[in-house]
Amino acid sequence: MRASPLQGSFNAGEFSPRLFGRVDVGKYSSACALLEGFIPLIQGPGMRRGGTRYLGAVKDRDTRTWLVRFEFNTQQAYQLEFGERYIRFWSGRGQVIVTGVAAYSGATPYAIGDLVVQGGVNYYCVATTTGNAPPNPTYWYALTGNIYEIPTPYLAADLTDADGNFRLRVVESADVVYIAHGSYAPRKLARLGSTRWTLSTAAFAGGPFKPENITATTIYADAATGNVTVTASAAIFSAGLVGSLLQLSQKSLLSVKPWEAAKSITTNDLRRSAGKNYKALNTATTGGDKPSHTSGAEFDGDAGVQWQYLDPGFGCVQLTGYTSPTVMTGTVVSPFPANPASQLPADVVGGGNATTRWALAAWSGIEGWPTQVAFFRERLCFGRGTKLWLSVSGDYETFTARDQSGLVTTDMAISDTLQGTKVNDIQWMQANSSSVEALVCGTAGSEFAYRSMTENSPFGTDNKTGTMISTLGSRNTVPVDVNGVLLFIQRAGSKLRDVTYDFYTNRFQSVDQSVMAEHIPKVGINQIVYQQEPYSLIWAARTDGALVCMTYSREQYPEAPHGGWHRHPIGGDGFVESLSVIPAEDNSRDELWMIVRRTIDGVTGRYVEVMEWERRPNDDPEDSFYLDCGLTLDNAPATYLSTDSRSTIKGELGVPFNAGAAVFDITSVGKQIHYRYFTTNENGVKTFATAKATITNYNDPTAVDATIEAPFPAGLGVVPAGGWRITVTTISGLDHLEGETVDILINGATHPQRVVESGSITLQYPSSKVQVGLKFPTRLKTLRLNAGARDGTSQGKKSSVKGLVVRLLETLGLRYGASFDDLMDMSFRNPADPTDAPPPIFSGDKAIDWPGQWDTAPWLCFSQDDPLPVTIVALMPQVDVSEKG
Repeated sequence: MRASPLQGSFNAGEFSPRLFGRVDVGKYSSACALLEGFIPLIQGPGMRRGGTRYLGAVKDRDTRTWLVRFEFNTQQAYQLEFGERYIRFWSGRGQVIVTGVAAYSGATPYAIGDLVVQGGVNYYCVATTTGNAPPNPTYWYALTGNIYEIPTPYLAADLTDADGNFRLRVVESADVVYIAHGSYAPRKLARLGSTRWTLSTAAFAGGPFKPENITATTIYADAATGNVTVTASAAIFSAGLVGSLLQLSQKSLLSVKPWEAAKSITTNDLRRSAGKNYKALNTATTGGDKPSHTSGAEFDGDAGVQWQYLDPGFGCVQLTGYTSPTVMTGTVVSPFPANPASQLPADVVGGGNATTRWALAAWSGIEGWPTQVAFFRERLCFGRGTKLWLSVSGDYETFTARDQSGLVTTDMAISDTLQGTKVNDIQWMQANSSSVEALVCGTAGSEFAYRSMTENSPFGTDNKTGTMISTLGSRNTVPVDVNGVLLFIQRAGSKLRDVTYDFYTNRFQSVDQSVMAEHIPKVGINQIVYQQEPYSLIWAARTDGALVCMTYSREQYPEAPHGGWHRHPIGGDGFVESLSVIPAEDNSRDELWMIVRRTIDGVTGRYVEVMEWERRPNDDPEDSFYLDCGLTLDNAPATYLSTDSRSTIKGELGVPFNAGAAVFDITSVGKQIHYRYFTTNENGVKTFATAKATITNYNDPTAVDATIEAPFPAGLGVVPAGGWRITVTTISGLDHLEGETVDILINGATHPQRVVESGSITLQYPSSKVQVGLKFPTRLKTLRLNAGARDGTSQGKKSSVKGLVVRLLETLGLRYGASFDDLMDMSFRNPADPTDAPPPIFSGDKAIDWPGQWDTAPWLCFSQDDPLPVTIVALMPQVDVSEKG
């Protein structure tokens, strides 16, 4: 029996071997047994991924380094390189560098973030100073050359946990990034300019605090404002409290008389009104206007008492020094940044006014610091263990639990604990706003949704709840948000799950997104990132350094899992350690950046690489970039070129070419001038061609004569700078690939491999545009063909593929066969194609006499070994099926 089973889609991705017999599963017909280097598009085709372009090395090749996304907007995006005690900055596919740095002057006052040059070294100011010259490390941090960086407190060991996960948590608001790490006080990274960034310890006002003291231990301060000494009646202090806050509240509301109208008052009398304490500035009788102001002094009537605002019944001390277990020093700070006049209550000042109503900070060197940070409902949120702390609404850096009247109102700060059957630390927290807004928290044993109890009232202190939504457990990795759906890695690292709210069941749900390809993430995943444009891809770095991916779309894959998995081996021995996605500089797409660990010439290094565009319709074939850790030579002089009318005639001798600057020399003789151009047909399809002229005579640095090998377009005249090229035979600048065997694309054609020696390679053929890098595998293997038989299925019966039609799009170069051990080259060159140029990019059907034999497992295998594009749209085999099995 002969059948022709069509496979018109590959978007179910690579199937687990456990599903190789599940022909009853709807996605079987669009799945593969192996999918490496191909991205299965939502529309169906399998498209080869672009290569990775080498951008540079990290600062310290010996230590693991991480990339963190910073996006002010789609036009201003950075990658932050976090390494051993530093941050470097990448933008526009290059490192941010400093230029025009002013010389140090001993008479100039310098602030944190200022740059100076001294003794040929650039320095970054780390502390305000005048007269302290570099290289004094108290005030100055030395840069490496002109590469811009700033210092941090984080050691390399602080950045990565025992499982290989990134330990820092970051959240961005415009030009400010808040950073959480359990061993350090939260930091605030601020961008003031492309080469002016500052990192400081975040100064939070008003808390958060532990529950108020309930013991007999008392504390008093020796003053109400300024620098103070606080003394405790028991040993409760330690050096680890330095830098944290202490809250002191007046002993009792009865300790200060309430304000009343028509009462005689003497100067300096204290009264309590509207929850606040006031001091009389004159002797008089109170009027009829009850004091309620929160700053300065106001009268309570036309002829009444003038009342100076003092405090809301409590105050804060920033602890700055440790003296003994019962004595510390500090500075009185306001719990209300908008009202810096607030001070300590009078009845906590002096030994006779010691209060039992005090609270130590919830964060300190003793208690620990937050490990998680996020934004939710206009609040900055921190987490540690099972605790949550949310700032005052609309005021990210204030954690005051009571307002200036001493009341707990809806918009004040929140301190809460996630309540579950098991006590597990929070691994991640992320705001989710798909259908019901919630701060979703993943702990090691379960997941919670922290949200409003009722959506009819504002979220706040009296309208909040933390509900357990699953007991799956989460890995210590940051989730991704895909159009309101959160996707996270389950605790063991081997499953990708989503979190959505279902109105039908009125609860959050989580679905395993890797069930069809459990073997791909099974090794363990350390990091996931989301590339929204142009293909909706969730990229993942595995614990073994492999790069894997899931094409994800709930719209196009309505039934879970909502996409297909695929693998992307990295060229060479590349081990992917960090991933990050930011918008491309031209805003055309999102770009996947990565740090790849490689051993080159016996030395281990870490490189920053970015994945390039795949070939798109009307792209120039010479721009095809299908090499990893690669670079491009585009030998285009930065000056114009004047052409002669005779340049339009093939074979014309002695045609003059004149450049606008000195670009020629005696060695130019024998090289070629190339001019790349295209024509467009009525359907808008571009056809590219290269005009070529071989230089035969050197006249001067701006003038040569040449023979026309391929004619130039008529009426060309002057070619602008960057619009023409000169051929070369030696490619240098490849030190990062020293000793490696590299693949090469010259002017759109493949070139024999070369080994990089002394950072260079020599070409067999001169070229003006060259792509050089490491080969990466691209392989597709179908599932067993399900052709059908007269008595039912063809599975288990011997079949033979007699022929195959492959439908291709924008493809050049492909190998095929029944196994990867025995592949044949597909021909793309026609007799009419010029022999001195690569065949044109092909779109259409290729009919093949298939080399397969009778087998119970007929596979179709395809591989691309050259640095060229491939997109497989459909496979149409003709299969004979034996009825005897």
